[in-house]
Amino acid sequence: MKLELTGFVLFVDDIMTSRKFYEELLGLKVVINHGNINIGYQGGLALWDRKYAQNNIFASDKVKSKSDDVEIYFESEDIDASYAQMKEKAPVINQLDVQPWQQKIFRVSDPDGFIIEFGEKMESVVKRLHNEGLSENEIVDKTFMPKEFVASALK
Repeated sequence: MKLELTGFVLFVDDIMTSRKFYEELLGLKVVINHGNINIGYQGGLALWDRKYAQNNIFASDKVKSKSDDVEIYFESEDIDASYAQMKEKAPVINQLDVQPWQQKIFRVSDPDGFIIEFGEKMESVVKRLHNEGLSENEIVDKTFMPKEFVASALK
């Protein structure tokens, strides 16, 4: 299994306040914005709206423990194979599923209870959707990815 650590996620109470801090004060550049629910920055940091994240992961907006407040994110070239391998070796928090932006993901716990998310590379998402018959514009609409990114992924 070939994995690449691509970032980490902070669950935040007020995503707009946090965006202002990281973008205006620290100068981080947004590389992806999934509807102001999940914001990804150049360099690997991402912010998730805490209530959305907790509901998405645990079907509850209550933080269960401090380890439930941090998520480490890896991307996989073959998310299905990664899931098959990981589900045998680590406690599964969320089974393989598709996010609203069409990315396949799953989550496991590390030995200390920290959340480890594995996600399909967004380039792979674009190619998968294209192979399923979606047009470039439909892929842009479904993934919230910029048209330039989608066009580049399809080359």
